[in-house]
Amino acid sequence: MSQDFALDYEGNCTVEQFSDLSAAAQKRIWKSARWNGWAYILAAGAIYFAILYGIYLFSQSLDRAAYATAPYSPDGLLIIGLIIGIAFTVFVMVMFNVAQRRLMREHGFRASGSYCGPRQYRFDANGIHTVGPHSQSFVNWDAILEMTETKKTLLFWTDTLAAVMVPKDAVGDEPDIAHLKSFAGSQIEARNTGL
Repeated sequence: MSQDFALDYEGNCTVEQFSDLSAAAQKRIWKSARWNGWAYILAAGAIYFAILYGIYLFSQSLDRAAYATAPYSPDGLLIIGLIIGIAFTVFVMVMFNVAQRRLMREHGFRASGSYCGPRQYRFDANGIHTVGPHSQSFVNWDAILEMTETKKTLLFWTDTLAAVMVPKDAVGDEPDIAHLKSFAGSQIEARNTGL
């Protein structure tokens, strides 16, 4: 392709598309973390069970005769506590994630601020040019580590958590998206392999 070749697009970045970017960045954090997500869960579980085992040892030292007429034994109470503790922990984690996404969607960005609103995109042999209502930027192909996609966006990652976000609806239909992905993919591959 010639140096004059360029793909031009115009679109509108929305808060929902930035939610996609946020979710993709969270996945990248888990993938790039020294420990993966399961290791964190296993470590938390080990601590949780160590505490429960300590409570169990304490319950074994209690006077069993005092619990003879109680509806539950100390062991039964320990199991009930374990189930309630795990259920509460999962509930809090899920609700925190839901609340965080809702707050980001409702209050994270202004509709016509620096991140959301109308944008113009140009993809050429040099890189990605972006012009918005308050700023303009240029990212050289050498800075793009990889390209991924979500349901609503194409993401051109410049760092673990930073990406140039291009709404798919700005690009067009599937053949147009495939054409952009092919062009950008060839540019990224050429730079990453040193061609």
